[in-house]
Amino acid sequence: MSRADVIEARLLKGPSGLGPMAATLLDEVLLDEVQAGRLPALLRLWINDLCVVLGRNNKEEEWIHSEALNSDNVPYFHRDSGGGTVVHHPYNLNFTWIVPRNHLPGVSPKSAIGLFLSIVVEALAHLGIRSEMRGVSDVFVGEWKVSGNAERFKSRAVLHHGTILLRSETERMDRYLKTPPNRPDVMHDEFVKGLWDAGYPVGFERLSESLARATAEVLGWRLSNWGIDSELIDSAERLAKERWNKQLSSAVKCSGM
Repeated sequence: MSRADVIEARLLKGPSGLGPMAATLLDEVLLDEVQAGRLPALLRLWINDLCVVLGRNNKEEEWIHSEALNSDNVPYFHRDSGGGTVVHHPYNLNFTWIVPRNHLPGVSPKSAIGLFLSIVVEALAHLGIRSEMRGVSDVFVGEWKVSGNAERFKSRAVLHHGTILLRSETERMDRYLKTPPNRPDVMHDEFVKGLWDAGYPVGFERLSESLARATAEVLGWRLSNWGIDSELIDSAERLAKERWNKQLSSAVKCSGM
């Protein structure tokens, strides 16, 4: 690749200090900024507090045990991308790529998933971990799912985000999540496992560095560390407050109060 072909992109770590909903919805804020041409391509690496995040079209009654979540005061909410419902917790690494679509000529939603999953596979290979893509948007190590992914395509930008599990926390999964509709006869502990549980004691820093390296190699990016603007954090917090109030209002209406 020639010097002229290198794409200047930003690397965002975190930021810390956001609540689980604002931290998750920051992806949407950043997607809107790239869509509007106010931000270049970026990779975000982040860790969230305990919460449950439903895919855009997931129905609560099909995917989650809301009684257990409410009893434990664990927040749950929808994101703007597809895919299934996930438990975020401090033992998984979240990653987000947001890319102007003119950087991905001819790439469709289906082929984009393969492209970004190949970065995850390459990052794990750098750490001596053999993995493979399976299904629509998963990465497996042996017979165990270690990474789930989802996408959101807009007219001028695409978002791809996912998680890599270091520790699976299947007890929490079973408490908070129903058996996935696409795997009705399989319990979480029968197909999900973290890297640590699978015998790979890799740390967050090494995994983050490997994802950044694989991103640069596969996408031709030159990543520069970026300290996010406070205005964007404020936007994520406002969006989270609006969504949370809307969710509470909807819950009250459904209860007939």
